[in-house]
Amino acid sequence: MGFGDGVLVLVTLDDNQEIIEVKQAKDWVMGLVETYLTNGVITPEWVEKEQEKVEQWRQEITAKSLDLTRRQLELETQKEQLQELEVKLKQEKEDNTN
Repeated sequence: MGFGDGVLVLVTLDDNQEIIEVKQAKDWVMGLVETYLTNGVITPEWVEKEQEKVEQWRQEITAKSLDLTRRQLELETQKEQLQELEVKLKQEKEDNTN
């Protein structure tokens, strides 16, 4: 069975992470939606709270990413400074031996 672009599929894998089965996920997703809507689990308030959680996670990840970038820049700067010091020390040592 062929699938078009943008089709949501479910993939069943074996213990070796090899594909056993691929099937369209439409019926599965619709079943979930029907079950949760019927039981009142998915409400506009629930969706709003989940959106807020996702936004909070996005902000936290962005902040962590910015912090990691800052730390990486600091490490690169320190590395450059160490390399410059090594060159200076080597130069001073050569000057002192001459």
